[in-house]
Amino acid sequence: MNNVSIAEAWPAPGKPFTVAELDRMPDGGHRYKIVGGALVVALQPTPAHRLVVFTLASTLDEACPPDWQVVPEPAVLLSSDTEFVPDVVIVGRD
Repeated sequence: MNNVSIAEAWPAPGKPFTVAELDRMPDGGHRYKIVGGALVVALQPTPAHRLVVFTLASTLDEACPPDWQVVPEPAVLLSSDTEFVPDVVIVGRD
């Protein structure tokens, strides 16, 4: 991943954002995701939010069957123009 300025990562006028452009966005203290080619910008989670997520992930991890796994903040790629990062997911180990 090569970080560049926002202007360099921005798609041409009238074109949707792609995951490739999202991966190039600079880390400016925000969370970026794209949904259907639209850029969504959010602030980083607060310490209270992070504590709740940690507690939830820990509780889920203790309750998960052995063939399942808790994964915090994974990048979930649905298509070339939709990627987001949920707080926690549970996935099969295989």
